[in-house]
Order: sequence, then structure tokens, then C-alpha cells
Amino acid sequence: MKKIYYDLTELMNAGGGKFRYYGIARVVAEVANCAAVKFPETVFVIHSQDHDKFFRIYPNPENLPRKRAFGLPEIQTIRYRERTYRKDAEALFTKTLLPFVRWMNLRRWKTHQGVLEDVDMSDGVFYSAARPRLILNMMMTINRQMQNVEVVPMVHDLIPLHNFNGIKTTSFGNNFYHDTNFILQNCRHQIANSQFTKDDIEAYCAAENIPKPQNITAVPLVHEILESGESFEIDLPQKPYFLMVGTMLGRKNLNVVLDAYLEHLTKLVDPPMLVLAGAIRKLTIQALKSGKYKPIAHHVEMIANPNETDLKRLYEGARGLILPSHIEGWGLPAGEALWCGTPVIFSDIPVFREVCGDLGLYFDPNDHEKLSGYMLQLFEDSEEYLSLKQKISSIKPKLRTWKMVTYQLFDVLKNT
Repeated sequence: MKKIYYDLTELMNAGGGKFRYYGIARVVAEVANCAAVKFPETVFVIHSQDHDKFFRIYPNPENLPRKRAFGLPEIQTIRYRERTYRKDAEALFTKTLLPFVRWMNLRRWKTHQGVLEDVDMSDGVFYSAARPRLILNMMMTINRQMQNVEVVPMVHDLIPLHNFNGIKTTSFGNNFYHDTNFILQNCRHQIANSQFTKDDIEAYCAAENIPKPQNITAVPLVHEILESGESFEIDLPQKPYFLMVGTMLGRKNLNVVLDAYLEHLTKLVDPPMLVLAGAIRKLTIQALKSGKYKPIAHHVEMIANPNETDLKRLYEGARGLILPSHIEGWGLPAGEALWCGTPVIFSDIPVFREVCGDLGLYFDPNDHEKLSGYMLQLFEDSEEYLSLKQKISSIKPKLRTWKMVTYQLFDVLKNT
């Protein structure tokens, strides 16, 4: 059986700032924690594009299954693109600064030289759930340095390729398009994080007239949110509130919720609060400071990057979670809310049907009237609210856990 190499590079970016608990990093961390216990023969690695190498990382058994139990180097390096797709000022800028950036990065790595152990993954299976641009950099190192490595990426979504608000015309969208195409065409085996993502990959390949990967396996993500052991850092709102996690204007569709508040919920004598947890976005602040949403700003509370203890408390205390997205690859908050016994109001898109079945309240993502009706129902109708919570509670033993995901993933990797 081939040796499995598990990539932790994404966690090097997740030490702080607005990405502290972003979804991809959580997927990498939680599965790694479980794999280190259940599959101790796994080799954990990180990639350094500055060294053009992979280094081995050893988990600390005393800290598992806690997160950040892998002793990752505390280095904040400047990420750069080795491959660019535009022959313009952006590409020239990158090429001109590249030697200086590498020099700066290597200085930051210097304290770890002689400590980190080089890894040759030849004849093994390399699994990564990182973002496409990171996987592309890793594949270039593998192609230059190693032989017969089976690269198996997890595809989280193809959302930028759906061209919301013309994103495909932006630098990010253009890079994502080319990075994703390269991975799709050069990795024979791929993991999709949902059946929806698997179907989306196949539909995309057909539309772009590119060969689809030989084997795409859906390993759906989870509902479970684990106890992290972190201390409380925030006070929960004193009033009833609806919760949104990682939501913003645009594709995440915060707009429809603000419209529902503006036209209906603010007419109540004592309306519920709207709590926005996650990265605080400038566009959201601007929308609430001026324009049509200014009258509801005092009903909105923003909580920046709550730790997992506080996030779980926010789920448990909420009257309901609102997920109005136009598209998602999985949508971790959907499952986590159900795990905590919290009713969820979803946009009616295929992946949320996959995640939650008939446990949620669904609405057209453009219909703020229907959304406000559900919000009023959960807020004012105690009998309906308690009935839905009981229904969610009764199904909890059947919800997906990180252990389930890890076992299914490694079953695929071992048979690659």
C-alpha cells in the first residue's frame, strides 16, 4: 500500500486575522486531528515554495485531538504566484519583485533551518485540501523534485467560475480559472466535498470541453462542531437574535436579509437582533452607514472572528441561523447549526438540500418576503419554534461527524 502524505500548508495561513477560522482551514485541521489518531502511519507535511521542498510535521499526541497540535512553524511568509496568466503590469510586477520576496521569506524561515525534516514523497499519495493556487505551487515542486506521486486534491467548490458579478473578469477570477483547470486536467483522482460539488465539476468539464478527472469521489463534509477547549471571549447578545456566519453582500447574499429587516422586522415593537459573525467587511459597514440600510444599522451587531467556543455558543443561543447564499460548496454553518439544535432558514439551493434535507426552512434567495415570514415565524411562534428544534434534536445521531469524514476520505486514498 502506498504511503499517504497529508498536507497542512493551508494552516500556515490560518494563524490570525480575518481568516482565523475560515472553512478550508477548519476542514484541513479537523480531519488531520482525527487522522493522526486513527491513521498514525500518515505522514504530515507542509510546503515551502521558497525552498521548493516539503517538510515533515510531527503531531503532538498529548495535544490531540486539539487543533494546532502539529507544531507548525510560526512563520508569516509572503505568498506569491509562480505561474501567472496575464502578460501585463501584474505579471511584470511579480517577476521583478520575486527575487526580493524569496529572499525576505528565506530570512523568516532561517530560525527553522536544521530543525525541519525534508520529505521525498516519491511513489506515495499526496492529499491536499488547500486552495487551488497553493495546490498548483505544490504540484510544480512535486513535478520538479519527485517521481510517481499521486496528487489527490479536495475540491471545495467552483464558485468563482459561476461568474457572480463578473468575478471571472477580475485578476482573482482569472487566476482561479486557470489554476482550477490545471488541477482538473492533471490530477486523475479528486475528492469533492459534496455530491453537489462533484456534479458541478462534471458539468463544468463538459461545458469547458475538457476531460473530467478519471475518478471523482464525493466525501461530504460534516454537521459536527467540536468542543475546542478555548475560553469565552465575547458576551452573547441580551436580546433574541438571528445569526449569520461568514456572510457578506453579493454571492453570500446578505442583501436579502437586510431587505427583510428593513421592510418587515423593524416594524415590530421589539425586533430581534441580527448578529453577523466572521470577518468584518468594509462593504457591509458602508452599507449600514449610508443608503437604504442605515435605518436598521442599530439592529445589527458584528462579531469579528469568534473562536470556536464562542461560535458554538452563538449557534446555541440564536433563534435561528440564516444562510441566504446563491451557491455554496457545502456550507459548514448549515450543518453546525443543526448539530447545535438551532433551526436554519436556507436559500433553496441543491447543496443545502444535501446538507440538511427536510430539517430547514427554504426560500428563494431573491424572495425577502418569504424570508421575513420564516423569521417572524421562528421569532413569534413558540410552538412552531420548539417543534422544529425537537425535530432537529431527534435526527442528531444520524448527522455527519469529522470521524466519518476522515474514515471515508482515507478509504478513498488507500484505494487510489
